[in-house]
Amino acid sequence: MAKGLKYRKRKIKNIEPDEIQIKDAEEEISKFILSQHPELTEDSKITFQELLDYRLKYIEIMISKDSDKMEILNRSIVDDIKKKETVSNDLNETMEKNLTFGQKSADAIAKFGGSWPFIFIFILVLVTWITINSIGILTKPLINTLTFYLI
Repeated sequence: MAKGLKYRKRKIKNIEPDEIQIKDAEEEISKFILSQHPELTEDSKITFQELLDYRLKYIEIMISKDSDKMEILNRSIVDDIKKKETVSNDLNETMEKNLTFGQKSADAIAKFGGSWPFIFIFILVLVTWITINSIGILTKPLINTLTFYLI
């Protein structure tokens, strides 16, 4: 116990320190307790130890239900595999249905801009531009001479 701090047990609203009203527990746990013991009401009191026991039972039941659901799902997947059926949906098709026009346009531009044909075309245009400007410097000044020098 920390120095200078003193704890004392006290009654709150006529409830013993180690008791709690069922309505003050979590909603799911309260419903579970009342379903297990219909003779109790929301104003009934239980000890904290009983509350912990009910929480543990509730969690065990929830895990059991999840295990049953997972078993059903696993059997379904195994059956689909045996039948050589598709287990999942094609995520690309699902995503493409939800794309906007702008997203589709950006994808098309990126697809071309990152392709080898684009790179070869760009190199060809650049070499042609350099060649034309190189020939132009020898014969007459061009409009974009400064830009050519910066390269």
